Parts: sequence; C-alpha cells; structure tokens
Amino acid sequence: MRRALALAPILGIFLFSAVAWGQVTTGTPPFGSFSGGPFDTINNGDLNVHFQIPILQKNGRRLPFYYILAYDSSVWNLAGSAGSGSWTPVSNWGWSTITDGVTGYVRYTVDGPYECVTGTYPNLHYYYWSIYTGFSYIDSFGSGHFFGGGTAVSTAAGIPCASNQPPTSTTAVAVDGSGYTLNVTAGSTGPYGPVYSRAGTSFNVPYFSGAASQAATSKYDSNGNGISSNGSAFTDTLGTTALTVSGSGTPSSPIGNCPEHS
Repeated sequence: MRRALALAPILGIFLFSAVAWGQVTTGTPPFGSFSGGPFDTINNGDLNVHFQIPILQKNGRRLPFYYILAYDSSVWNLAGSAGSGSWTPVSNWGWSTITDGVTGYVRYTVDGPYECVTGTYPNLHYYYWSIYTGFSYIDSFGSGHFFGGGTAVSTAAGIPCASNQPPTSTTAVAVDGSGYTLNVTAGSTGPYGPVYSRAGTSFNVPYFSGAASQAATSKYDSNGNGISSNGSAFTDTLGTTALTVSGSGTPSSPIGNCPEHS
C-alpha cells in the first residue's frame, strides 16, 4: 500500500506530461532550453523549429522599425475536449501574418454563449453573453506570453438573471516573467485592449479566437512615438511609409503563396 502511495505522484507527473504534449510552444519563450543555429532555433522541450527572416530594419524616433517574418514547424494542435479531440492546423501553417511581424496579436478562447430569461410569459426578456479567457500575447517574434486563467472577462456584468458574473474588464501580468501586462475589456463584438511591455511600450493589437489575420495595429513608446499599420502599409515614427506588404499573408498550405514585400 505504501509503495502504491509512493508511486502515485510519479504516475501523476507522467499523466500530466501526456496532456501537456498537446500544447506546443512557439517562438523562443523565456527560460526555455534551445539548440540548433545559426539560422534555426530548436526548442528542446517540444522540438519545435523556429526561424526568423529579417525583412527590414531602420532607425526611428526612439522607436526603431523592424519587420520580421517568422516560422514555427509545429503546425498541428490537438483541439477539442478530452476523448473527442482532433488534430487541426495552426493559423497560416506556421508563418506569421502580415501585421504579426511588427506588433503581434492576442489569442484567446470563448466560452459560451450563455442564455438566461427574466419575466413571465408573454413578457419574457432573453439575455446572452460569452466569457473570454485563456489570453496569450503572441509577440512579433512568434513567442507566446500567457496571462493565466484569472483573466476571464464577460459581457454578462449587469444582466439581472446571470449569476457569478465575472468583470467586464481586467488587468493581468504574463506568468512567464516577460513583464507584459494585459488590459482587456469585453466589448459587444469581443475582447479588446492594449498590451504593455515592461519598458512602457503599448501594443494596440488585434484579438483572435481562431486563425490570426492581417488587421490594423500600432505600438507607441512612453513618449508617444508610434508605429502603425492599416493592415498592409506601415508608417514609422517619422511619419513615412516604411514598408508596404501585398498579398493575403495567409497561405492555404505549407507551400502556399508567401506575401510579397516591397
């Protein structure tokens, strides 16, 4: 009996590891163990191969402009509930999309929608809401920074028939020690809000619950110097067009059309 109890923690570790294998870490996260080079970087923990292609770099007013095209070889994720999951490809088959190369984006999951009813027939009032959680900031280098399970927000606050309502906005710090802070609010069409670096740079990035795609985005340092994009053209801190990108930026297969850069 004592031997069985002693083996229980060890078995728990193996079971936990089996679950963790389905979660692939992209980029080069803090405190990871890496090998390879000089072009590619291999994550020794999950064998993901990451490389970055510098497209353009130029000086600016305190905030330099750089554009990087990143790739991660781990293009399949196990999605779905336990026992009924399926392997699905990640967005863009591992390549970063057009605006990812400058500001990155925030990834999240949706729980719901939920429904509740007040009143008596025929004067019934229906209310719907969703809960947003699992926030991660994917930076311009493709590395994910998770903000923990306590960042759930919901559009339900103030609904009379909804119980245990989480707040409609919250602030959370990345759990990996990178220093990123998320200020997120639940809007009528989904969550939104800036990400701040330890140095005070604000990243106004798009939020995606599924595949990331090109979108308007910007970043500003603590003095208001900014770099912005309308989804295809990038303006640097000097107010000039630093880079224009054409193409969808979302190839349909690993051998799809890469975006053209000019």
